[in-house]
Amino acid sequence: RQELLLEFASLKQSSPDGVYATITPGDASLWAGVIFIRTGPYAPAVLRFQISFPDNYPDSPPLITFSNDIFHPLLTPLSTYTYTGAAENDTFSASDEERLPPGGFSLRHGFPQWFRRTKSTPRSSEGSTSGSQAESTSLNAISVYEVLDYVRLAFTDENFLDSLPMEAAANPG
Repeated sequence: RQELLLEFASLKQSSPDGVYATITPGDASLWAGVIFIRTGPYAPAVLRFQISFPDNYPDSPPLITFSNDIFHPLLTPLSTYTYTGAAENDTFSASDEERLPPGGFSLRHGFPQWFRRTKSTPRSSEGSTSGSQAESTSLNAISVYEVLDYVRLAFTDENFLDSLPMEAAANPG
């Protein structure tokens, strides 16, 4: 938990543009945040989210859930509780621990090292530099800043959205 407090302190000094987060009093593993989308296909949106860090973070990914009902390929609709993906070109249904809850944001494409069954795919050099950095780093080096910047890019960069493969989609519709 001390590591999360240190990461939060560093975000106070420098956070991704338009992204603001706060720790829930008494629980360093639960953060609340907001993204102000100023450019891109989702502008002008204000999106509220929550980040829940598992006990074994950074070895396991945080769970990011949005309270806004917004159509986005990486965002599970609020009216469903499913996730399917592909491993070695075979479609599978996620187990309960892999399944994203309603409003859950998929980090599988940007941070494949957190997901054992997902085959890593090369990212397009267009759009995002943060995702490429995340793929080349070790698990312990993934910062909350990188995760938040990835989420921001998912809503502000049209090239980022165009580069997403169908198997990365939490919402293939």
